[in-house]
Amino acid sequence: MEEVQEKIQNLEIEDKQEEQQNSEQQTKLTPNQLKKLKQKQKKAQKKEQEKQEQEEKQQEVQDENNKSDQKQDSFEQELQWCIKQLKLGLVNNNLDKDQIKESTKVISKLESNTVLLVEKRHLMRVIFGDYRKLMKMIK
Repeated sequence: MEEVQEKIQNLEIEDKQEEQQNSEQQTKLTPNQLKKLKQKQKKAQKKEQEKQEQEEKQQEVQDENNKSDQKQDSFEQELQWCIKQLKLGLVNNNLDKDQIKESTKVISKLESNTVLLVEKRHLMRVIFGDYRKLMKMIK
């Protein structure tokens, strides 16, 4: 954003300089030449404005992509933590057959690529409650 503001300031300075030069030249130009000159200036301004808008849109898209990547990375960490905790529970605790069966079923669902992320989050919440808080406490 700072770069965009600097560019805008530079353009304003350039516009002022062009206006001064044009005002000096305008005394020598015919009305038709003045009209064409103004049209050229308007086109140039319009192109520059469109270019700035396009750059801003590209920056917004890039920012959104970065946020999406960060969310995905965060979810993957949470998912791996939950799977690890379930596996540790299987190894460390004396569980009956039903508990072992339920744990392995949950692990397989969490590791599956066909299960939706929403379902995985729901499973994680049901099994661990506020798993994000637990992750922070354990670390």
